[in-house]
Amino acid sequence: MFQRFNFAKRKLSSLQKLIKRDGLTRERAELFLEWHRRFEHFREYLVRTNLALVLAMAKRTRLGDVDFAEVVSEGNMALIRAVDKFNVDRGFKFSTYACRAILKAFSRTSLKASKHRTRFPVEFEPDMEKSDWSDRKRDAVEEDCIDELKAIVSRNLADLSDVEETVIRRRFNWEQKDESPLTLEEVGQIIGVTKERVRQIQNKALAKIRGVLEDGVLRVKPRTQAEIAAEAEAQAQATATRESAD
Repeated sequence: MFQRFNFAKRKLSSLQKLIKRDGLTRERAELFLEWHRRFEHFREYLVRTNLALVLAMAKRTRLGDVDFAEVVSEGNMALIRAVDKFNVDRGFKFSTYACRAILKAFSRTSLKASKHRTRFPVEFEPDMEKSDWSDRKRDAVEEDCIDELKAIVSRNLADLSDVEETVIRRRFNWEQKDESPLTLEEVGQIIGVTKERVRQIQNKALAKIRGVLEDGVLRVKPRTQAEIAAEAEAQAQATATRESAD
């Protein structure tokens, strides 16, 4: 069948050259149409008998999110081009030649689809959308930890000394949002020590606070009047210490 197809294609090429050189006559036109009909018949037969090859390769090839119908369509076009270009005189099987051409078409289709998604992103594509659940969960945990940290420092549940409380409050500064947290050197100037000593005090205070956070010993019952008075006195002393240091 390929020999018949190639012979019809050769006859058409010869008739085209003859018509171009000597002009078109009724006899030549009828002959050209007859050979063209044979050419199309042989071509259609060869394509139809090899369509199963395209389907088999499309099922075995995974191209991500590319639609299967589009893959088959590109494979069919590659099959038609392979029929037109195949040279039966070389002695190879047509399936060997066509498989390579079809795989190349699949590869081009996948690359084209990838470029299209990159250049024209849609507003929402579930398969490409990254979930923000972990980010929201982390933010919620951080907010809870900050609230617990404030409660621990304000109620001195970690038994912080006045100096340790001053360092924590000045270093993280969650009470005065308009002012930025102080550096180790700035805090050292306030309490009269070096910045390395401030780092040591900060690490010690954070270790105490971390222990309270891990144990989960935040107060859940109302405080007594004596506890409130003691806390107020401690805060007053801490305020006086900070003012004298300033």
